[in-house]
Amino acid sequence: NFVSKPIIYQERMRPGQAKMICASFSPGGCFLATGSADHHVRVYHMAGDEGPRRILEMEAHTDRVDSIQWAHSGLKFVSGSKDGMAHIWHFESQQWKSKKLNMTTKLPNADSAEVEDLRKLKVTMVAWDVSDTWIITAVSDYKLKVWTAVDGDLYKVLSGHTDEIYVLESHPKDPHIVLSAGHDGQLYVWNILQGKSVVHFTNNIEGQGYGAVFDAKWSPCGNMIAASDSHGHILIFGFGSGNPQMKLLPKELFFHTDYRPLVRDANHMVLDEQTQVAPHLMPPPFLVDIDGNPYPPMLQRLVPGRENCESEQLIPNIVVGNEGTASFFSKTGTQEVIEGLPDDHPRYESFPESNWQGNYIRPGVRTGMRTSSDVEGIRHSSGNWQRDPNKEWGKRLLMKPIEKCQLDRTKRMVEALATKETAHYNREMRHRPIMINTNSAVVTENGKGKRKRKHYHTRSAEMEGSEVEQDDGDANSSGSEYSTSKDTEFSDSSSSASESSGYSDWVADEGVTLEPPKRSKRKQIPRQTSPVNNAEPKPKWEPHDIAPNIDKIKEVPENYKPSDWLGETMPKKVPYFPQMGDEVVYFRQGHQLYVNAVQTKKVYEMNAKDFPWMKNQLKDCEFVKIVGIKYEIRPPRLCCLKLALLDRDGRLTGNVFTVKYHDMPDVIDFFVLKQTYEVAISRLWNSGDRFRCMIDDSWWIGEVVSKSPVSEEFPDSLFMCYEIRWDNGEYERMSPWDMEPLKEDRMPANPCEPVPVLPEEIQSMLYQPQMEEWPHGDREGSTRRILRGLDNVMGLAIAEPFLVPVDLNEYPSYAMVVEYPIDLSTIKARFENNFYRRITSSQFDVRYLATNAEKFNKPHSIIVKRARIITELCLRIIKASTEVLDVTAIYHQLMDNYESSDTEADVDIFQPGPSSTTRSLRPLTTRNFCNPDDWKVEARKLLDALWRCEDSAPFRAPVDHIKHPDYYQIIDTPMDLSSIKEDLCGGNYKTPTDFYKDMKLIFQNSKNYNTNKRSRIYAMTVRLSAMFEEHMGRLIYNWKTARKRARTR
Repeated sequence: NFVSKPIIYQERMRPGQAKMICASFSPGGCFLATGSADHHVRVYHMAGDEGPRRILEMEAHTDRVDSIQWAHSGLKFVSGSKDGMAHIWHFESQQWKSKKLNMTTKLPNADSAEVEDLRKLKVTMVAWDVSDTWIITAVSDYKLKVWTAVDGDLYKVLSGHTDEIYVLESHPKDPHIVLSAGHDGQLYVWNILQGKSVVHFTNNIEGQGYGAVFDAKWSPCGNMIAASDSHGHILIFGFGSGNPQMKLLPKELFFHTDYRPLVRDANHMVLDEQTQVAPHLMPPPFLVDIDGNPYPPMLQRLVPGRENCESEQLIPNIVVGNEGTASFFSKTGTQEVIEGLPDDHPRYESFPESNWQGNYIRPGVRTGMRTSSDVEGIRHSSGNWQRDPNKEWGKRLLMKPIEKCQLDRTKRMVEALATKETAHYNREMRHRPIMINTNSAVVTENGKGKRKRKHYHTRSAEMEGSEVEQDDGDANSSGSEYSTSKDTEFSDSSSSASESSGYSDWVADEGVTLEPPKRSKRKQIPRQTSPVNNAEPKPKWEPHDIAPNIDKIKEVPENYKPSDWLGETMPKKVPYFPQMGDEVVYFRQGHQLYVNAVQTKKVYEMNAKDFPWMKNQLKDCEFVKIVGIKYEIRPPRLCCLKLALLDRDGRLTGNVFTVKYHDMPDVIDFFVLKQTYEVAISRLWNSGDRFRCMIDDSWWIGEVVSKSPVSEEFPDSLFMCYEIRWDNGEYERMSPWDMEPLKEDRMPANPCEPVPVLPEEIQSMLYQPQMEEWPHGDREGSTRRILRGLDNVMGLAIAEPFLVPVDLNEYPSYAMVVEYPIDLSTIKARFENNFYRRITSSQFDVRYLATNAEKFNKPHSIIVKRARIITELCLRIIKASTEVLDVTAIYHQLMDNYESSDTEADVDIFQPGPSSTTRSLRPLTTRNFCNPDDWKVEARKLLDALWRCEDSAPFRAPVDHIKHPDYYQIIDTPMDLSSIKEDLCGGNYKTPTDFYKDMKLIFQNSKNYNTNKRSRIYAMTVRLSAMFEEHMGRLIYNWKTARKRARTR
């Protein structure tokens, strides 16, 4: 049964020519493949009542995709396009993979003397044979090409058609038989194994040439073919003797009610004009020829509803009027619609002429063209032809219902196929995907063996388009877009908070521009160049002096495997997982215990001069903020933190130091969240107090024995200051943040036994976010919004390589190149479990998607491009403040912008260079203000100077919504220089900070919309913004100074 209300799914694709052209369901109905005018192939998973869910979207073709066909079994289909290519798709290891079929391919033994067709070939139709062994494509050169489905090799070329072919149908039983038809009016039945035609028919219409065949289908048994042509004819072909009644059918079949005019009554109901009866309530019509002459009763019984009529009801009641038109006097009212009578009436082998009262002339084949009177014949009929107005007609059955047993059998078959498809899909989803590009070219070496330093540029830094090498003496690398600094070797040292040390830096705007760290420099071991081959040797990367050759390893060494701690998705109190922006308490004693353990076990070599207490005056505990994170493969894999010192009021002191460590068994955390620390010290533990401690997801109970410092060097330190005794009699030292108050209702049944920790108990001990750390202070709402956006991103085809962690068994070198592995599934799980303590912490993970792809793969490779697009798309979702974000539209915009960058020259967006911006603003000076309101005059001068710059051209007027229709969907608050000038002249800015905010909005909007940092407009934005910031800083300073002077007067 059909559902009365169909499921409507609106696919939001790119504006313009994005309509769907073709579609094909899988045999079980669980999947739908579609082809569109925007060159994309899309696959939807029909997930029950949830509706279609897109699981593939890929621009696999370069022209419109107008033919698509699912195989008879399995998760595979073929798509054809006007670009002359067909793709065989199959689902494997969470990925839709395709094999290309090029229509220009020729058979190895093809006649070389054959004249080559210089026209661009197009695929007009595709089909599978019933066994899914062969794929048949119809090509615009009027040929059929047969391919092997497994290898995609060309097997046969079938010739015979003289015009384009748009009908391809495989035989339902025989895997070697296929039907083709086209606009040349020819219908072929081919044996594709032999490459020969079995049957050939030309649809010639006497006096009118041939009629193009528009469609054709096999009967389920495979013995008959039904086709339709351009003249409205239905053609029936059959193998064997067939039904003899088919031969008796006349070639002209019309109803006497055809072309009858309709009218609307007062209630706007549609009625037949002559009988004033609704068309669907009229009695079954009579069968006539084109001239309106009725056929004998035998043929009238072929009309649905007249199967079991008496002969009397099969003869129309006709009276010819004065004008020669057929008029009818009996009129039947609205007939009662009842259930159809059983279709068991006898079948006659000849016409019952004895019951026929009219002058019947059996229609023959007409010769020549029809006259106008011929065409108008059936329009002359009017009135009601029924003899008995009281006749109760059966319900018209246009098609005999399928028997219930057959219907049930078909339903069970489809359900079995659907179950098989779902199982196949789920099985492949459990397999890990394969990285698209595994070639790693990270460093190069010169011919003389001189060691070079490799410089890595993050997405926010200058993107040169290729890897850059510089000498040790002048190696510079861009940092974030707010600062540039010299790239120095990492060391544990104190420095100014404004310096860049190769970390992902926390900046003033709450981490909006967080970037992964620049690639640290590695020493290289030059390879010996073969004397035979003068080509440049293959690049090689050595992560450490003792690292094995990553080109040859088959398995990841144990000390290079990423720690499970790095892939954690559930928030835990211990061990501490660092996140950007965390305010923590650093315990020097704990760090010293870690250093002692590393040196004792000889985990890795440490330099005592680089310990932070060797270069800084550090107390037993320091309040710090994590302002930088990077990871380093020593081995083991180290977490390197840049820590900014805080005073007791939580303000930055301006000094930073660095710490690097790894998660080491039996070593206590020496970082504690400040929030957890403050709660812990508020509890006053005394000797004899009972407490509980969470160890391995269980509560263990003990008693405080005494309080004393663990080290005489720090007598006031709280680190491990309590001596405790467990209920089993063992003694140990603990810190107050490891101890929790007892709950009487959560005591063990037997002493010395643990109690499982409840989820709500874990939640109560976790970090509680501050209002400013999530948009509008709504962590749950923001998480739901981001998860919806991530689901849409993960449904894109280009996201497939980043869905799950890279399989290190398949790519062992990945663990030796990429310091911090991350993937979309991990990011999504962290959002679902409230792992991120603030929204900006998630940006650090997202940006590493592009960083890792750039580090492991070749520059300009497909996977690097996709990683950058996915990264930018996820960042927009995270930073979006609205609930509604059109991910598809933004995705297409990013795709278009990225592709367009290939035609643009790479621009240094961080160096002003010889641009007109620098020349125009250099002579501009800012004088001291005598009056606080003088800032308006200086702001007007600054605005005029910016206006004269060539770089300001895109920002002088509002963005044209016709040229850029998606701009106002992405940018919530547009701003331009002309609007600012109008507000400035109109006195709408009360302070220079209001003017500053609007100017900043222009640059921020440009960066949000023009995400390609290699584009020219992005470079113009950065240069103009830098010059504005330089002069605006002096303007605001002078304004504040003038205002202070005015207050003291």
